Amino acid sequence: MQACIAALILILSLSAPVAAGDPASAWSGLTNLTVDSTPVGEVKVCYPAALANIQMTPAAVEPDGSKRIIVMQTKLTADSGQQFLVVYDEGPSVDPTFMIYLGHQLQGEPALEVFALTLILPGNGQVYAAGHTNNMYDQRRKFVFANRTFQEAVQPFYAVNVSGQLDAPVTLMAERGNSARVGFLPAGSNVDVLLNKDDWYLLRTPFGLTGWARIDPSPAPGSPVIGLYYAGD
Repeated sequence: MQACIAALILILSLSAPVAAGDPASAWSGLTNLTVDSTPVGEVKVCYPAALANIQMTPAAVEPDGSKRIIVMQTKLTADSGQQFLVVYDEGPSVDPTFMIYLGHQLQGEPALEVFALTLILPGNGQVYAAGHTNNMYDQRRKFVFANRTFQEAVQPFYAVNVSGQLDAPVTLMAERGNSARVGFLPAGSNVDVLLNKDDWYLLRTPFGLTGWARIDPSPAPGSPVIGLYYAGD
């Protein structure tokens, strides 16, 4: 009995309303559950309290020593009969990952596996993911459940919203791929990174000129924009 009370106190201490500025603040009435604290940021799930049964129990320790936690059993909508199991894995080199399984058991392949610091289950049947982990910026994604799996909703571009200084020179192009050159920016220039599509990023200069620059996600030589990390770091 005392162990159950202690577990309940722990869960309540990790749960709180969603704060302003949080990725989940686009929805009202969600609860914020802290799952882990990592060097790349706090890991959390935002959800409607009425739909979820919080567990926060260790599922296993992976061969590489990383932990796996069964976070909750939940439905995606109030009128749905389908239950989902939300599982968190910290990854072998601090790569926070969420997995969602069908039903009540941790078995088979997950219906969704996504790198994210924040998993949002707003109760509308969709799943949203946010956070910089194994990508170059805080990427916001949406997933739709159909035919027993989740498919990512295709966006024309991902919003980046990073401001930084160039660590290397960059050429701005009018379009993605081979096109007319808008301008050349030397190292040290300030830029706003607005949008991303594949390896191309839409940059804006302090004057207001915009253009596309191709930025390789590999770690060498890394991103030329300070604040826009290469994938995974």
